[in-house]
Amino acid sequence: MTDKPRQAKSYTPEFRESAVQLAIESVKSVSVVARELDVNALCIG
Repeated sequence: MTDKPRQAKSYTPEFRESAVQLAIESVKSVSVVARELDVNALCIG
């Protein structure tokens, strides 16, 4: 079995901007928004 290094996900600037906007405007916590978008909360928080 070969262990492949994990490759970082790449997101467009538009996706990043909309994720941040969603986190700012939502009544949900950053953690919940990040989980729903399947991203790390540190990426948008």
